[in-house]
Amino acid sequence: MSKFSLNDKVSFINEKQDGIIRDINTDGSYIVEIEDGFTIKALERELVLIKSSFQKPLIKVDQKTDSIPEEKTIDLIKGLSLPKDGVYFIAAPSISGMVSTGPADLYIVNTTDYDALVACSYLHQKSLSGIFSGKLFPGQQEKISRLKREEVMDKGELFIQVMLHQSGSYIQQPVTQRELNILFPDHRNGKSTLPAPYAFCNIQSILSTTPPDEIQLDALQQKFSAKDLRDSITSKNNPKNLQEKSSRTPSQFEVDLHIEELISSIAGLSNADMIEIQLRHFRKKLDEAILNKHWKIVFIHGVGNGRLKSEIRKELTTMNIRFSDGSYERYGGGATEVTI
Repeated sequence: MSKFSLNDKVSFINEKQDGIIRDINTDGSYIVEIEDGFTIKALERELVLIKSSFQKPLIKVDQKTDSIPEEKTIDLIKGLSLPKDGVYFIAAPSISGMVSTGPADLYIVNTTDYDALVACSYLHQKSLSGIFSGKLFPGQQEKISRLKREEVMDKGELFIQVMLHQSGSYIQQPVTQRELNILFPDHRNGKSTLPAPYAFCNIQSILSTTPPDEIQLDALQQKFSAKDLRDSITSKNNPKNLQEKSSRTPSQFEVDLHIEELISSIAGLSNADMIEIQLRHFRKKLDEAILNKHWKIVFIHGVGNGRLKSEIRKELTTMNIRFSDGSYERYGGGATEVTI
């Protein structure tokens, strides 16, 4: 069992240097963040505890504020604001000027009116490695780790559990469990309305307390006027239009899962590592297809030894999603066609 915990403040025994523990390696060593954001790897015997993270007071939102703002801005990621009523995972650039190449600071942010009880772990090859657990008050964020890009293969995905709670009477919210790919900051994420480097943060929603029906209704109201809705209903009920719609081919697209299409180099990767990368990409694209209401999606996995094909079809069977062999003429037995 580790002597120290994440976010503990420690001092080096042989140096006049303090720091914060940001990661605990599987070999028992620690990643300690010192001033200016630099990190040092240290053994347990080289450190002494100054202040435990469990003694660290959590900062509450100002209780004197009567009105709830439409947007709540987190403090450590300056200039980045998020919609209220959600819990978010954010990967922010650790070093200005190294958006696409440098490490990322990983945050969990609570913009709901609830206390969020959060547990975060890395999920790699079905094994969990805990990195943070605690309570986030409304409007609070917590930095859970700093991660280098080359470490993501060893860490895998993020497994996050969230339970919302309030003192006194409140509307019960379901416990949320999410598996998220760790998506690093990138220049392609640029949002011109935000200052650098925060314009390039990668933001993923873990949960929202806004009912889905309200979201859909708001979207419809913004997209259509009353006349547009009437015209749309009239058009759908027109037998001619129904016949035309039924004659269309399903929306279909292809996803190439060959490893060389997903990463720039396979140097140092085992077969298991490559399969894990391909499966993560498969799950991501399957989710996108379902959300975008595509009818069909073809996953090109190649023939090979059949391991990737077997894993894909095993997951599809578990999810009760229909699939069949892709066109032999087009893919030569190296593809699986999924019908949603």
